[in-house]
Amino acid sequence: MPRKAFKKTMEQSNLVRTTAGYGLTQEMIARLVISHERRPISVETLVKYFAEELAEGKAQAAAKVSQTSFALATSGDCPAMTMFWLKTQLRWKEVHVHEHTGEDGGPIEQVTSNMTEKQAAEAYARTLNRQRA
Repeated sequence: MPRKAFKKTMEQSNLVRTTAGYGLTQEMIARLVISHERRPISVETLVKYFAEELAEGKAQAAAKVSQTSFALATSGDCPAMTMFWLKTQLRWKEVHVHEHTGEDGGPIEQVTSNMTEKQAAEAYARTLNRQRA
């Protein structure tokens, strides 16, 4: 005897929409939806009959969380959420500036010379000795 075609109910549609919004996987949701044969439906059946509910549930949940996040960010009561919103939505970023200066904040001294390797090693050793003293 052929199997009866699946017919979704309003209760099942609401369950799928809600659980998709909560972030459950399709495998998890399919196990929660019970067919007229009193067995969980397959993921294929879920996707075939509840594609709209799966998409709507995710979108509605994202909208609600976004609304709450925005309210917190603009309330003045949650500076962390304000910074999070600015960084994620307006691409703000924290910038760290490192400045390198020479002696007493002046420019870095640059010396160019034509030395042999031996002369360069001796000059380097003298520099190290001055720094240790």
